[in-house]
This record gives sequence, C-alpha cells and structure tokens, in this order.
Amino acid sequence: MDHAYTKCKEGAEQMITEGIEDIDLNGTDETDPLTTLVAIKCPDGIVMASDSQATARAEKAKTLGVTKISNVNNFIAIGGSGDADNIILFAEHLREELPQMSSSESEFREKIQNVFWRLHKKYNLDSREFLGINAHPFNPTLLVGAKNEDNSFGLYLLKENGMVYPKNEHIVIGNGGDLARLVIKQLNRSMTVAGGSLHKLPVEDAIPLSCYIINEVKESDSQSGGETKVVLIDFKGVKALSQAEVQKNYDKFLGIMTIGLAPVGLSAEKIKKLWPTG
Repeated sequence: MDHAYTKCKEGAEQMITEGIEDIDLNGTDETDPLTTLVAIKCPDGIVMASDSQATARAEKAKTLGVTKISNVNNFIAIGGSGDADNIILFAEHLREELPQMSSSESEFREKIQNVFWRLHKKYNLDSREFLGINAHPFNPTLLVGAKNEDNSFGLYLLKENGMVYPKNEHIVIGNGGDLARLVIKQLNRSMTVAGGSLHKLPVEDAIPLSCYIINEVKESDSQSGGETKVVLIDFKGVKALSQAEVQKNYDKFLGIMTIGLAPVGLSAEKIKKLWPTG
C-alpha cells in the first residue's frame, strides 16, 4: 500500500514545517448530538465511514454502537443524519423501488430522486393543510451510494429541501461535518503537492484515510465517539467492514505515516501522540 501514500508523504514535510491547522471547537454546541458521516467516491468504488455515538440533547446521555450507515441491499448503502425514522422510511421505499441494480448511474439517480420527491411531496407538501405550512416531518439529510449494472458507481447527497445532488469526490454530513471537512482539506493539501487528491485513490487506500478522518473528529469532540464504522461499495457489492478490519486499516495508516515522516524526525512514538489511536 506504500504507493498510495507517496503523495501524502511528499507533502508531509511541508505540512509539518508550516504547521497543521488547529480545529476550532468554539462553534460546537455541546447540547447538540454530533453525527459525522463521510463518503468518498473513488475510481473503483465508494467508501463510507462514520462514528457510532449518539447523544440525547435533553439528558446528554451517550449511546455507543449506533449504526449510521446501512445497506439497502447488496448494491446500495445509505447514511443519514436527522430523525432515524425518516432514514428508515426512505430505506424501505428505496428497497421496494430498487429490488435490482440500475443499468447505469443516470438511471439510478432518476429512481432515487423519484423516491425522495414522493416522500417529500407526501409528508412535507401535501400535509401542510393538517400540520401547518411550516411543518416538515420528512427532513433527513442523506448520502446514498450504489453500484450499477454497468459497473459505474453513484454517490448522491439528498437534502431536506427535496434536492438530489450527484457528487464525484466526497460528501460530508452531520454536525461534525466542519471538523471532517478540515481534515479532508489538510489531506488534500498534502497530496496536491504531488498532483494527487483523496478521491483519486483506489478504495483500498481510501479506507485507511476515511478511518483517520473519523478518528480525528472523535479525538476533537467528546460528543463524537464510539467505534469507527466503515462500509465499502466495490465491484462485488456492499460490505460492512468488521471492527478488526477497520482497526487493521487504521494501523496501516499509522504505519505508513511513521515510515513517511521518519526523515523529518517523527518516530512511531511521536506519531501516536500526533494522530489519534482509533
């Protein structure tokens, strides 16, 4: 996997010299639950990752092991922030609408857009007479990834306003999104030095970096935590990685960074202090 991190390593010395940006947590409301989901579209698939902690606003009680990314079937996975019932509702309708793979990315986009619009119309527009003009009971923010029959991959952001946006690089959603975007920006900065970027990596190498992104967010905010969850969509279909597989991938990331940053005087011990342990 060394070749995948060549771009990171070539830009790492410049990052250390200039100083890594600090994450500003002043804007984080400690009374809100923090959800972080990241999806990266690669040439050979899609990687989705999230934390697994939920925090109740009123009680501020933390629940670990929460599943925020799930497969609809063997070729579609979704992740969402917001009302869990909304996400389940959308998944159920999507499963009914798409029992088989779509022939192409454009066909898939049209189908999920129709499902989303139907739910938006039914619960947000048609219900105004009964619930009031400002009521929006169906208001999830979702990311959807899929493999199609032609071996293309589609990644989409679905917003509560009823719009469906295709994404060719990455999607970040949830209250921890600003922190995750900062980490992605830093990763892309180091790879840009060598002419690369995160979404150009193969999924094999994007998985360790997705683990790192989520782990950085967990390290920076106490309301994001639990085990890091990773779901992979590749030519074989949808696969949820076991915790052993997630940890193995993250250990690869730490090992590569240890080797890559050794020339600038960063030992394995120092790497562990600079990067979260997972």
